[in-house]
Amino acid sequence: MNVLSGIAGRVRHASIASKLGAGFALVLLLGSFIAVSGVYHLTSINQRAEKASLLKTVNDLLSDAKFTRLSYMASKDPKFVEENRQALDKLEARQADVEAYSWDPQDQRLVETMPENIRRYRESWQHTLNPPAGSDAEKITAQLAEAGLALTSASNTLLDHEMNNLHNEVTRTISEMLVIIVATVVAGVLISWRMTRQLTLPLRRTLQTAERIAAGDLSTHATSHSFDEVGQLSRAIETMNQNLHGIIGDIREGVTQVTRASGEIAAGNIDLSARTEEQAAALGQTAASMEQLTSTVKQNADNAAQASQLASDAANTAARGGKLVADVVGVMKEITVSSKQISEITTVINSIAFQTNILALNAAVEA
Repeated sequence: MNVLSGIAGRVRHASIASKLGAGFALVLLLGSFIAVSGVYHLTSINQRAEKASLLKTVNDLLSDAKFTRLSYMASKDPKFVEENRQALDKLEARQADVEAYSWDPQDQRLVETMPENIRRYRESWQHTLNPPAGSDAEKITAQLAEAGLALTSASNTLLDHEMNNLHNEVTRTISEMLVIIVATVVAGVLISWRMTRQLTLPLRRTLQTAERIAAGDLSTHATSHSFDEVGQLSRAIETMNQNLHGIIGDIREGVTQVTRASGEIAAGNIDLSARTEEQAAALGQTAASMEQLTSTVKQNADNAAQASQLASDAANTAARGGKLVADVVGVMKEITVSSKQISEITTVINSIAFQTNILALNAAVEA
């Protein structure tokens, strides 16, 4: 379990390229295993097919030897003797090929009996062609038939066994290949499903997180415990989310400060407007004072005209008496004092008008 957990952890933390490479390598390995298994079984089937073909050739040669023997015994034609010899020579050559293969223990015993049966067959055949003195022809014929039957029986038994083995080998190969193919397909499907799940699920979660962040939901979090590209992407999105939190917090604080400053500016504007209204009221009062001063100056001017008229009257009446002159002189001094006061008032009015202009200019600047 620890080994499997370690392997699973390494696979989870591996990069996507490594995962895909491992998946393709495993698929290639499974394909190679199928190919190697198929080659092994095909080689075994081919070897058994070669052995069956060789045994079939041995049977054919035995049939040829039996046919030429029976033909000679029926016709006494010498050509059948030669054909029989050639068939036996070929049979011995094929027998050497048969002995070169590996056989099951039971079949190996039959293979080992065939050279002795061939020798007995040749010997009996030679005794049939050239009977020894005092020999029994029927006994020689029976020995020949017995040797031929033993050869044929051994060859047929070997052929039947090899055909059964070939059939079993083909059946076993088909079954094993089907099992291997099914196991390979199942393993490939499981591996593909596992790799697809390891790649798509984190990507889907990361995509959902990115969509929520794009929609303005910064309360979500992208968590990943893997170290592949998808895990790095998740951690990068989480870092971006945290940075966005910080930026929005800074913006919120800045907006608060701007709002506070705007309130202060609005209060200052209200205060400035109040002071401007006060200055306007003061200017109105100053204008009223100026009108009053103007009226006073006009009255003083009228008084001065009247005083001048009175001075003229006094000059006309100066002759009437010195006492009146003295009175007139006193009145003139008072008029002189009043004139100086009027001059000072005029200077004050000009100064007030200048200050009023300055106040109006300042009020306009502040507005």
